[in-house]
Amino acid sequence: MIASAYSEKEAGKKFCPFVGIVNLMIVVAGLSKKDEYTVNVYCGAGQCMMWRWCTDNPRENRKGYCGLAGRV
Repeated sequence: MIASAYSEKEAGKKFCPFVGIVNLMIVVAGLSKKDEYTVNVYCGAGQCMMWRWCTDNPRENRKGYCGLAGRV
């Protein structure tokens, strides 16, 4: 199996079941104050605590992967 790493922009287009479940629970519980409910179901990449960077050098085109799902 080939290990994949994504840039933050690429990861932001990937589905994340964890984000979707949490946001859906907020909407169902009525904790959201928005008139129109939108449920975000996409990866937060570098904003997520589970995100793992492949390199520490910020000057490079940094890539990473989901620490929960692993590299796919």
